[in-house]
Amino acid sequence: MNKEVNNLVAFEQFYFIDQKSCLHKPNIASENIINDIVLVPTEQVLLVEVFVPGKKITDWKKALPFVLEEQLSQPIEQLFFAVLHRQVTGEKAGFISVAVVEKEKLTNWLYELKAHGLEQAQIVVDVFALPFVDNKLSSLQIDKRLLVRTDKHKGLAGSATWVKQILELEKKYSADDLEETSGVKDKIIPRSSIKELKKLTLRQGDFAIKNTNSSIWKLWMLPISLVVALLIMQMTSQFLQTNRYLEQEKLYKQHTAKLFHQMFPQTKRIVNIRAQTKAKMASFSNNKNSFGVAKILQSLEVDMLLLINEKSINVTNMQWKNKQLKLLIEAKNINILQGLVDKFSKKHEVKLKLTQLASQNSQQVSGEIYVK
Repeated sequence: MNKEVNNLVAFEQFYFIDQKSCLHKPNIASENIINDIVLVPTEQVLLVEVFVPGKKITDWKKALPFVLEEQLSQPIEQLFFAVLHRQVTGEKAGFISVAVVEKEKLTNWLYELKAHGLEQAQIVVDVFALPFVDNKLSSLQIDKRLLVRTDKHKGLAGSATWVKQILELEKKYSADDLEETSGVKDKIIPRSSIKELKKLTLRQGDFAIKNTNSSIWKLWMLPISLVVALLIMQMTSQFLQTNRYLEQEKLYKQHTAKLFHQMFPQTKRIVNIRAQTKAKMASFSNNKNSFGVAKILQSLEVDMLLLINEKSINVTNMQWKNKQLKLLIEAKNINILQGLVDKFSKKHEVKLKLTQLASQNSQQVSGEIYVK
């Protein structure tokens, strides 16, 4: 592991929220503390890249949750989608980097900030405090917790053994690619870096920082309301004149929606039928990791890590399809494999398929475990 340090960010400057949603203040001199950014655990946020077609921002933003819906283990009404970046040119045009977080958790974070007088602070996933270097991994290990930034808008965190196992399974990286970032001498982050961090904030939409000029807006509410009322009257008159055409359009939309549901019966809702249809067609070649697989992996981590560390099992492959996680596992014997399945069964629906039985010369077995 490369231990070279390249102008890295020291986490000691930041306020941070722990796994239990409690805020912690930096233990350094007050003049060096950064008050306008608070870091939150990467484990509690899903960082994913997904293809969503459409040129109008209103169209692709509405379609985004529904493009991800089939890959998520929770209803989209319970989740908030913060757009970190959208590629508009090149081969990856239409791809969106998004952070998915539970609305209830984000609300609790905001209450914690308010309780400590940090209402105007941005909320940023802690893995983004690591430096970004093209085509390289950067990492920081704090006790047994390992953070790895894999791209400008991607990263993961968790126990060191588990994170390294995930990197190996992705086959794009290996544990040897990690660039150690501990031992930072300069604890002062330049203002330019803070500016870049703020661009990756989770405080967007309904959770954005409130404008302090809201009182000025209230003074203008009455005259603006009158103007809006006049516009509504004009629009109503025009609507009545074109009502016949709207009825025809309604019948057309109903027929189109019927055809869409016949083609994609698993889709629960239609928001932008054109964008959703393009996304469905593109998903066959652009399938990404899901919030569902992230939740399942987190729940299985404790049971699997002990056996991995003891070298009792070896995970050779991992696949996510149809909201089901498939694990290809080699075990020292059938009892270890069956014991692992029994533990999984306490939390999930599990099915075991043996692919290689023990022989006379070896007790080792292989199997496929399916987890929902």
